[in-house]
Amino acid sequence: DRIRTVILTVRYDTRASYYDDWLEAFERTPDFAVTSFNLFRGSGRRAARRPLEEAELVVALHASSDATPRNLKPL
Repeated sequence: DRIRTVILTVRYDTRASYYDDWLEAFERTPDFAVTSFNLFRGSGRRAARRPLEEAELVVALHASSDATPRNLKPL
């Protein structure tokens, strides 16, 4: 069985591409069933609520708080 994994990150146009490396690594690894959410958008924050409750593993990538912890306020 694959581990139900939620990845929290922030994606916007002016960021370095290496911010996505960890997300891509999780997505390529067959041990994880990955769902990712872009916390930069309110719709991503809302969409993450239920999957967060059902996940076996939650990973908040550094990108989700790189400039401000605002993105990690309770979802």
